[in-house]
Amino acid sequence: MPDGWWTAPALERSWLAVADRLERAGLVAQGRVRLRDLHRDEQQALSGLLGRSIVTSSVEVDLASLDDRLRSRAGIDLIDAAATVTGRVLVDRPARRADNRERHEAPTRAFAAWHQAHPDAGLPPLAEWLDGLRRDGLLGRRGGDPAALVTAALDVLAHRAEHLTGVGLSPPIARTELAARLFGDAHALDDDRLLTRAILRAVPDGGEGTTQRASWERLGVLSDRISSTCLTFGLRWAAGAAGARASAYTLERAVLHLTWRDLDEGLEPAPGQTVLVCENPRVLEAAAEIGVTVGVVCTSGRANLATIELLDRIQSAGGQLLYHGDFDWAGVAMANHLRARCGVQPWRMDVDDYLAAPASLALKGSRVDASWDPELAAAMAHRGRAVHEEALLPALLKGVHSKPWSTP
Repeated sequence: MPDGWWTAPALERSWLAVADRLERAGLVAQGRVRLRDLHRDEQQALSGLLGRSIVTSSVEVDLASLDDRLRSRAGIDLIDAAATVTGRVLVDRPARRADNRERHEAPTRAFAAWHQAHPDAGLPPLAEWLDGLRRDGLLGRRGGDPAALVTAALDVLAHRAEHLTGVGLSPPIARTELAARLFGDAHALDDDRLLTRAILRAVPDGGEGTTQRASWERLGVLSDRISSTCLTFGLRWAAGAAGARASAYTLERAVLHLTWRDLDEGLEPAPGQTVLVCENPRVLEAAAEIGVTVGVVCTSGRANLATIELLDRIQSAGGQLLYHGDFDWAGVAMANHLRARCGVQPWRMDVDDYLAAPASLALKGSRVDASWDPELAAAMAHRGRAVHEEALLPALLKGVHSKPWSTP
């Protein structure tokens, strides 16, 4: 430690008071600080620091004069001296408060400026999304630019706005391609980026256990061409569509996990077939076990992009899609989504089918009205019971075998 006249241990309280005053004043050696309740040893040490006799328990110190004395006698300014003795980095508190205000207000200004510059972006209202980012502290991360983060997130969301609003059918895009197109960096949307976290906060909640990949898919963004799969059984395929993978017979009778790569490389459904679309894999498995002669596609919960793409292709080839899922609020929401997105027709999912099914599970969550049957939601809410698809297997499989089974 340097010269004892300004670093004596008895000066500890005095230097802490000086440091606090400097921080509150914006690290400017101006103004005065009053030191109170000084003991005899503190008075003696202060006499040496200030260059005048201190014999009272209270004294007022002029910071500019002390700064001049330290510069001339010790070659150090007041701020550095206070930092040295107290062992801490002094902070400009007014500047920090101003910076915090700026960081707090900048995202709102950026949000407003972006919408002003993109009046036709087609995004849903996102004010709650912005408030949530601020509350969760995501925009307050040190080292980041909150305004730039909001602007970049809005750029991505606008690019996929149709998937957020459910209006339009913009084609899927690879995440790395989207990142490179918007930011010139294929890794800008990697899982560990703050930008990714901000973007996915705007995606409607997919329920507990929803992965980042699933959330991206709800924006029409593919992580890769092989991770997302569609479970199928018994579909008929267009002549030559299988390529060199297997014979047409093997493909038609096999349980397949189809990927985007399969679809991109020429695997196309045969025209004019009627296909059962189910929510739960057990239904498809049971259909395969008894060898039903119709095609089955399983969404495994909310349909991913590979599944939606296959359903679109079946329908584009003149096929008919008949859907059955769980009688619970999530199941109704999924059916609504597929009906609006892919044109499926709910099959054995009206109010009479629900009331005829045995039910013991409690119906949980918020009510969702069925777009195909205005009486179904009211009946479910009144009964207060859910019916999972697996509980109806015998009736469903019997219905598939009936003639004509495809009548909605």
